[in-house]
Amino acid sequence: MNRLIDDKALRQHLGAPSSENFREQYAMQIDDAIRRDELYRDAKWTESIAVGTESYTRDIGGQIDQRMKLDIQQDHVGGSSWVVRESPSSLYG
Repeated sequence: MNRLIDDKALRQHLGAPSSENFREQYAMQIDDAIRRDELYRDAKWTESIAVGTESYTRDIGGQIDQRMKLDIQQDHVGGSSWVVRESPSSLYG
């Protein structure tokens, strides 16, 4: 499944002014995590359809809500971002 991230907000949050700079930083962080053997899944990123501001996630959710039941909610950890996830009830019914 494809994931959607509010690229502009993410880059601003991380202080990476350009997409190229962000890609370089991201690659370095992945390499560093592999070297430290610190690979773990974070449900916010691995189980969400979209991650970003409230307006961004509501916009994305509004574009796909006809295909599946969605939950749009503020991130429970930290609370500074919002996520769009497929509703558990739509996974089994």
